[in-house]
Amino acid sequence: MKIITITSPDYDCPEEDGHLTTTIETNDGSKSASFGHGEPEDMYLFRDLNDAYDIAPMLKMAYEAGKRGEELIEESIKEEE
Repeated sequence: MKIITITSPDYDCPEEDGHLTTTIETNDGSKSASFGHGEPEDMYLFRDLNDAYDIAPMLKMAYEAGKRGEELIEESIKEEE
């Protein structure tokens, strides 16, 4: 199982439209969730934060991969400007 976190160069700067994407890859497939700063009026679960609904399935994928004995590999990538 591999967990990959990708951040944009400006993710830590609230004035910029940065984003963070987390992907889990297991022997059964992969699933991602992505979040960005976006506009305050769009920060609702049915708009900019709708990937939050993918967190529970991603946790279940990780749990099942762990039960199968898959090795955990973590990778952090910071995109270049």
